[in-house]
Amino acid sequence: MTAFTSHGVPVRQGRDHLHVFDGGFAYASPWLATRATARPTAVILLSADGAPFTVTVGGRRLRTNALALGPNTRRDLDARGVGLVSLNLMPSAALFPAFRALPAPGVLPLERSALAGFDPFLEALHTGGALGAAASERFDALAAAAVRQFPRPPPLDPRLSPILETLQHDADAPLPLQALAGRLGLSYHRTSHLFSAALGIPLKSYLAWQKQLRIYPLLLRDDVSLTEVAHAAGLPDSAYLSRLYRRWYGQRPSFMRDSNSVQVFHHDAGYDRLS
Repeated sequence: MTAFTSHGVPVRQGRDHLHVFDGGFAYASPWLATRATARPTAVILLSADGAPFTVTVGGRRLRTNALALGPNTRRDLDARGVGLVSLNLMPSAALFPAFRALPAPGVLPLERSALAGFDPFLEALHTGGALGAAASERFDALAAAAVRQFPRPPPLDPRLSPILETLQHDADAPLPLQALAGRLGLSYHRTSHLFSAALGIPLKSYLAWQKQLRIYPLLLRDDVSLTEVAHAAGLPDSAYLSRLYRRWYGQRPSFMRDSNSVQVFHHDAGYDRLS
């Protein structure tokens, strides 16, 4: 529940919660406000209790309790005093290409009431409660229920199937675009164009997401400095890492290392709980 001051102003209470799943992650916070952030993951923003939040995209201000955002969509978010749950789908996730159907500039309000069957799951994400053994499957089901409200995406070129299969087989592996070009009998430039058509993001954004994959596990380790995290992701230094992380999430990377601020749960590799 949201707490209020004697003047009726909502106040931040408790920790944020990060839940890591096979196909993405969910970030839940009782008090979140960010400006001009954009990330290569696709995002579904949901209010755990139905209270509205505000998102501004391309000068358009939306007050809603459920919203889909395409990858790289630049937005301001004001969810202060709202039990917000942000579902983030990786580019390798099966549902990721569906976000190509979002109308420009990559934003679509959703019917929160259509997702009411997931209220207990959303509440558990928000409070850090037990999710059960099938947490990743529940995460996928919630994302799929939201995606069913999207317009139908344009048909995919059948030549894109090998690209999507390659990405979903090993998301963290170097992208063999040159090999794919040879396999498809196309030029590297044409294959890169097809790659963007398949995922709705350019190759540059996909490579940025791969950097995220290398950053996250190291950020949660106290024995690895931020400079070492940056170098492991192919970044020049911790200052560059900080700028990149702020652009993605509106926070300093050190925020994730503060166990008083964020509690982390793993549901993707047999881990029950990390805190």
